[in-house]
Parts: sequence; C-alpha cells; structure tokens
Amino acid sequence: MKEAGTTITINVQGSYVKIENNENVYLTLDGKQTDLNVKDAVSQSRAPLRTLFTKEEYADKMIPCMQKLLQGQKGKMAALIVLCAMDKDLNLFSVRPTYEQMKDEFGDIGSRNGYYHYLKVNFTPDEKLPVTNALKSHLPTPPKK
Repeated sequence: MKEAGTTITINVQGSYVKIENNENVYLTLDGKQTDLNVKDAVSQSRAPLRTLFTKEEYADKMIPCMQKLLQGQKGKMAALIVLCAMDKDLNLFSVRPTYEQMKDEFGDIGSRNGYYHYLKVNFTPDEKLPVTNALKSHLPTPPKK
C-alpha cells in the first residue's frame, strides 16, 4: 500500500495517468496534462437525487410519486422506475441515478447488485406501462416529445 504523498504514474500506450496524494488524478496526452478532478466526479455521483432531474420542478412532484411506487418494493422496482423515468417519452433524469443516490433518497431499496442487475433487464411494455403512467400523471407539465 502506498503512503499519502506518494505519486503513482501509469503509462498506457504513450498516455500517462498520474495519481498524486490519493486524490488528484492527471491524464497526460501528447505532453498536455489534464486534471481529471476525481473529487468532483465523486461528489457528483453522491449529489442528491433531486439534482438529477431535467427540470427543477419535477423533483417536488416525482419524488413523492416514486416513494409511493417503491413502498414495499426493492431493487427491481427501483430500477424499473429509473428506466421509465429515463425513457425518451418522459426524460425526467439528466443522468442515471446511482444506487447510492436512490438509497439516500428512498431508504432500503435492496442490494446494490440487484439494482444494477435490473437496470440491464429489458422490461416488457406491460411491466413499464403502469410505472410510466404513474410518473406521467404527476408531471407538472406535459413532457416534450
């Protein structure tokens, strides 16, 4: 294990990734150094769920609706809600919420593996329709197509 203050440099096909003090990450391509700013990336992944909505007013209406849909449910329903919310007809989220963001907002949503597993599942239209309709019914304004 490296001690704090140690610099690690990795050379990958002429590009360099440099990690300093276990927090600063730099990418060097063609002699130009870019700060990858790991702290910002980590803080964005832990940003509150409400900051991920494409419109600010959606959060106040959608979060209570999602809480109601999630009552007594776990990872499958959490993933289904996210997939329906990200569907092109609704477009509620700017980026896909992480397990941590969903758990921070809604509490116990099951295991991380279950949530991410179900995000990869191709749900049928019959499975999606009730969730999509519930979300649509709580929109403050109709979504743009």
